[in-house]
Amino acid sequence: MNFHNSVAQIQELCFFKEFTFSQNQFQDASKNEHEFADSVIWLDNLLIVYQLKERNHGKYTTSEIEGRWFKKNILDKAKSQIGNTLNYLKDFNSIPLSNHRGNVVDISDLAITSIHKVILYRASPLLPRNCRNQKYYRSRKSGFIHLFESASYLKVLQILVTPAEINDYLYFREKLLTDFDSGGSPISEKALLGQYLCADEFRCPDANFSEYVESLNSELNDWNISGLIQGFRERQTDFTQPNDYILCYPRARQIEKE
Repeated sequence: MNFHNSVAQIQELCFFKEFTFSQNQFQDASKNEHEFADSVIWLDNLLIVYQLKERNHGKYTTSEIEGRWFKKNILDKAKSQIGNTLNYLKDFNSIPLSNHRGNVVDISDLAITSIHKVILYRASPLLPRNCRNQKYYRSRKSGFIHLFESASYLKVLQILVTPAEINDYLYFREKLLTDFDSGGSPISEKALLGQYLCADEFRCPDANFSEYVESLNSELNDWNISGLIQGFRERQTDFTQPNDYILCYPRARQIEKE
């Protein structure tokens, strides 16, 4: 399974299928085709937009080669694609996308007030540490963009078991990294996550916060709501027409926010 498909499966395990989008091509009024983003999560008045990059290197590579890949594909190309996404929202009156239920939602019609921008990547083991340590990129046009290595992002989804927590963590992460200018520090994602769990946004990121994640690991199964999310539509019994279940979207959005 390729990286894009793997991410699509993981996203729908953590978010409702109704609010997960992975096939995001659309046409403008002139029939020109565009890709809105590689992955999109819709949470009420919030969008999380993702660009995904996977390193498929040959038999021979070096840390220097991998560093150049990171700069070209993450800091240049993916950053520009995030900028394109934001421009589409400003420039087009209609952006119809199909969610994982197969329903078409016009993203341009949503009352979006906030957007998290994420570049998610799977890199070579030889990627230099200074690249791997980079937690964000601040673009002059697009603002703050989160950078996540795939394994770190998966850990976040395993620990933060409700969509509302994931949203809150992204706000926390942006503020913390901005306030302490820690984008290139060797602090692990696990430590940032631990700092979020103890709700301490006033101290400089520190490796010792990792302990909070360790203490939570044993309790994860008691709080995971992915089964509820996956079975939500099937539990709704007030449908009379094939597309009536779109009426349950407000209920699903309420669960997402809690």
